[in-house]
Formats: sequence, C-alpha cells, structure tokens
Amino acid sequence: MKTGAYIIASETCAIDVLGAEFVRDIHAGEYVVINDDGIRVESYTRHTTTAISAMEYIYFARPDSTIAGKKCTCSKKAIW
Repeated sequence: MKTGAYIIASETCAIDVLGAEFVRDIHAGEYVVINDDGIRVESYTRHTTTAISAMEYIYFARPDSTIAGKKCTCSKKAIW
C-alpha cells in the first residue's frame, strides 16, 4: 500500500476495496514472513499439489474476486 502497510487476504476483493495492489498468489507449500527487514515468501516444501474446490468459486468467494488467476464470476458461469 502507499502507506507501506502489507495486506494478506484470501480474496482479491479485500485488496481492491482498500485500494491496494495485488502482487501475487501464495501457492501451496509457501508461507509469508513480514518483519523489520520487509516481506518475503518462503517455501517449506516443493512437494505440493494445488487443488481448488468448486465450493470456493460457487459458495464462498465474492463475484468480484480472482482465484488462481480466474475471475469468480466467469468461473461460476463456466461451472453452471
């Protein structure tokens, strides 16, 4: 953010509402470290499989969010 604050959110709409910039997804096996030195993303394992449940797109995510690079509204339409 312009203030120098960091935002970590499960949905991009939360970042959009605050006027912040979406930088990247956190992938399976990764974690985020924020300290006095700044922010960095570390991996605790490379042996992962990314799986996104249809429930996330249909029931949980707001339509204006993006999950795995896909807008939820488009994904919902494709599923139905």
